[in-house]
Amino acid sequence: MSNKLRKRSLVQKVFASVSANASDSLFTRDLVKNGLLEKVEADGDMQDMLEYISCTEKIVLVTLDYAGLTTKPNDLLLFLQNNSNISKIVVDNFPHTNAINDYSALDLRDNSDLRNHFDCRRGTYQRSI
Repeated sequence: MSNKLRKRSLVQKVFASVSANASDSLFTRDLVKNGLLEKVEADGDMQDMLEYISCTEKIVLVTLDYAGLTTKPNDLLLFLQNNSNISKIVVDNFPHTNAINDYSALDLRDNSDLRNHFDCRRGTYQRSI
């Protein structure tokens, strides 16, 4: 999965929360390490990503599906307010809906209708193995 993300979305880093729910707070994910991350090809977990964001300028965050980041619009707002280094969020739904949505972080902070796109969980998509 991470290799597909690196190739298709041209990302430099891949972070994964291997034991979190989409409705969990972004800030509390992966506070407890469980060893599952070592089984996937990722550069770290959510806590590692938060640290990376805090020390890197102009982040473009790419997520597979809206729920790949969060299903709570208010949590997304708090996340963006506390991480001003994020300039864009790109939602890659191409394998499932042939759509890639590009959002300015400023627009997401200011527009609750845009943030509500993340309140979308209808079940999981079948992913290839």
